[in-house]
Amino acid sequence: MIFNGNGYSEEWPIEAGKRGIWRIDSGVESMSKLSDAKNTALFEKMNVMSKAECDARTIVMYEHYAGSVEMEALSMVDMIKQNIIPSCKAAELPTADLEAGVAKVQAGLAAVHGAADEKAKAEAARVLRLETMEDVRAVCDKAEEDVPADLWTIATYKELLFLDANQGAEILDD
Repeated sequence: MIFNGNGYSEEWPIEAGKRGIWRIDSGVESMSKLSDAKNTALFEKMNVMSKAECDARTIVMYEHYAGSVEMEALSMVDMIKQNIIPSCKAAELPTADLEAGVAKVQAGLAAVHGAADEKAKAEAARVLRLETMEDVRAVCDKAEEDVPADLWTIATYKELLFLDANQGAEILDD
């Protein structure tokens, strides 16, 4: 049976389940597969890695993921506190949703730091990145829409994409 539909559609996971195809819904979940018994047995049989080496690599991947998310979350908190909230205040717009967003991201970071082991930290980081931070980003995007451009202190996508035009470069027509 051939599936010629969109592998990213909402229908595909249902179809995959009907066909008995397992799926991995997150990077953290995929990391754990390296240490599955059948995979470590294959690596050991092929003299690629021992079980201990697979387990160690899995832990390192968890740590790397959680650390990357931590840096992103801390950057987000700084940007909101140092730029977005002051821009909203300058525009006399409410900041309660932004302040609540900062608190949610900080609570997510606390969950990562307080997790029992590296896998639990990575799982908490996954929730922080793909749920909490996505929700807070929507609040920030709304603020960017509402704040007048002259009061917005962060470079906009337009400014970044057309950096040369925003730094006095002359655009030549051919």
